[in-house]
Amino acid sequence: MTPATWRVTSIRARLTLWNVAALALILLVLGAALRWSVERNLIASVDGDLRLRIARHQEFWHNPPPEFRIYGPVNTKAMGDTWLPDRGRPPGPPPQGARPDGRDRTKLEPGPPRQGGAFAGPGPWKRGGRRPQWTERASEAGYDLAGRAMFPMGAGKAWLSSGFDRAAKGKQTFATIRREGTEVRVAYAPLQRDGAVLAVVQVAYSLGDVGLAVANFNRTLLMLAPVGLLIAALGGLLLTGRMVSPLRRLTSEAASMGADDLSRRLPVAGRDEFATLAETVNGMLGRIEHAFEQQRRFTADASHELRTPLTVIKANAGLALADETLPAEHRRSVASIDRAAGRMHQTIQDLLLLARSDAGELTPNLRPTPLAGTLEDAAECAFPHGDARLSLECGDLMVTADAGQLTRLFTNLFDNAGRHTPPDGRIVAEARREGGKVVVTLRDTGAGIDPEHLPHVCERFYRVDKARARQHGGTGLGLAICRSIVQAHGGSMRLDSRPGEGVTVTVELPAA
Repeated sequence: MTPATWRVTSIRARLTLWNVAALALILLVLGAALRWSVERNLIASVDGDLRLRIARHQEFWHNPPPEFRIYGPVNTKAMGDTWLPDRGRPPGPPPQGARPDGRDRTKLEPGPPRQGGAFAGPGPWKRGGRRPQWTERASEAGYDLAGRAMFPMGAGKAWLSSGFDRAAKGKQTFATIRREGTEVRVAYAPLQRDGAVLAVVQVAYSLGDVGLAVANFNRTLLMLAPVGLLIAALGGLLLTGRMVSPLRRLTSEAASMGADDLSRRLPVAGRDEFATLAETVNGMLGRIEHAFEQQRRFTADASHELRTPLTVIKANAGLALADETLPAEHRRSVASIDRAAGRMHQTIQDLLLLARSDAGELTPNLRPTPLAGTLEDAAECAFPHGDARLSLECGDLMVTADAGQLTRLFTNLFDNAGRHTPPDGRIVAEARREGGKVVVTLRDTGAGIDPEHLPHVCERFYRVDKARARQHGGTGLGLAICRSIVQAHGGSMRLDSRPGEGVTVTVELPAA
């Protein structure tokens, strides 16, 4: 995994981050919905249990067992001073204090004290039994319509007055309240007989277990969510890696193509978007190759067409200059024409050489060549009258090269260095053997080249405005020709420079 793969600017990293962010949002929404659903289902389960308890109380009051008797006024508002008769006894008020055991039971006697925890209380009575059932998390209490506790005695007032009032009017009510630091689900329901509300039952259940279950569920979600996101991130990296691998292959193939190798095409695999991209790029490469080919043909054809009239011009100018009777004014004009034709002829020769190089026809005649003699010939061509600034230090080194093309290579380099080195400067050419190569280093003490121009100085017709004006410089083809000659020999050429410190040209050629 390269460092560039992990940069947020890469498609792979951005896709992974977007996938993880989307998954985190989905988990957040689903987790919140699932938590709400679990909590509501648990509360609904508690409500179902409360309804069962209420139903037992309502059934008990609606259809009490035969031995159950109430000997006191229960609902004076609804029934006046009537009494609730038990089964098997004739209607009518029972005698005052009439009980088999002789005790007066005009009202309910206090029951046993409350036991258990905060929500311990009597459960629904068993059919046929007189003892209440006790449970830990549930609390049940009955109240008359005046709000007095009927069972268990001393239970206190109803916990939720609004729920009690609604139940007294015949409506069931469920609510969640906080009692002694704990959430409680409480329900109120009317106790009826013959359509009249006689009392109200309060049934409560602690939600401590529900809160604990929801808390455990929250912890489970919080523990599993990071694991899920990590797995999603790793899976996203693997999937996006496989997805963008064709793009990396296309990028590698496109980066390996050069201006001299436009006939190559990108591989097309499959029928997806990357295949479409490769086909589009291949079409663009075809158009660029066609344009380059037209440009090469135009350069070669134009150079060939111009060479013949230039030859005629130089020939006639030479004949005119050979005439001693030619007036001085005419001689100066003809000499100027001859020099311009010579420069144009040299430019055409350079263009023809570059056209041959582009067409792959610049094939040097390679043979062992002494480097010292080649450098001396090039120095003589560049400085016909000699130059004290130049010094050669090459020794007896042999290279495998075409002597003519090699002479032209170093002639262009010496000429370029001579134009940009001051009269009191120095031009030093050194050569050394490094393995199977001969490295030639040419240094001058000229003005140098600015860093922004350095990558482009080997391009055709490129000129550095401050240092290579047209009236003092060449045609802008010299370094381009040098690079073509070096590449044709299987070598390399590199330029290094700093403003004010001159230029260093390093040429590597195969050793003989």
